[in-house]
Amino acid sequence: MKSMTGYGRGEATLEDFSIVVELSTVNRKGLDMRVNFPREYLALEGLIRKKIGSVLARGMVTGSLTLSFNAGAQSANINKDLMQSYIEQLKEVHQNMGMDFKPDTVRLMSLPGVLEDSGKSIDEDLLMDCASKALDKALSQLMDNRGREGDAMKNDFLERYQTMCNLHCDIEQTYPQALADYRERLTTRIKEAALDVEIDDDRLAQELVIYSDRSDITEEVVRLNAHLKQFKVLLEKDEPIGREMDFLMQEMGREVNTTGSKSSNAALSALIVAFKAELEKCREQMANVE
Repeated sequence: MKSMTGYGRGEATLEDFSIVVELSTVNRKGLDMRVNFPREYLALEGLIRKKIGSVLARGMVTGSLTLSFNAGAQSANINKDLMQSYIEQLKEVHQNMGMDFKPDTVRLMSLPGVLEDSGKSIDEDLLMDCASKALDKALSQLMDNRGREGDAMKNDFLERYQTMCNLHCDIEQTYPQALADYRERLTTRIKEAALDVEIDDDRLAQELVIYSDRSDITEEVVRLNAHLKQFKVLLEKDEPIGREMDFLMQEMGREVNTTGSKSSNAALSALIVAFKAELEKCREQMANVE
């Protein structure tokens, strides 16, 4: 079992440049990737999506791929003619507005085209190889973090699974007693009302049959038991189980709600409420399972 929450960082360095990848994930129904990277290297997008898609099935992935050149690998020239053109245009704008103009060298250097790269270009194969290594390291750390959190979640699910199994057993055992209690209450009411009715007559038997049919939860108990078994099977799987588990939780919820609607016995109702409480806790936790 894997959590959908995690963080990973990876770095790879070559002679001329290095790449750092940082990734973080949170829960999401599908797989959504939003990773920033230098747009002048568009080939990286396919690599990023392929790498992430190969290990993640669900979750919102955000992060960045940053490329930096090592000392001496890149140098830059100043386009003096272009800078002078910027200065003249800015000076004219200021004069038209009746303002003094004082050139700001730092800002001028940041204008488009002023700094020209005179270094060698990056070989695409080297770029992809370096990015791949950094991505692998980031994804490995990310998966380790998701796995550790997933193990903790699995232990919690197993405890709740055992609690729900115990409650299911109690519900199964309490139902026959609920029928007996209804018979006793009905008999007591007839006696207290001093009605001229024989306790063992056909009318009483008919009432008991009607009540039994209306409150019969045998089908729900059987299906709920099957769902609990499937719950345990899913917990032992290695692949993503989030979608399957979400559907199973909905089915379990339907059976429990139907059982509750049929119950008029206080003890049985209390057990059903307790079961629903455990199921709701599982649903909340399940929202973060891959």
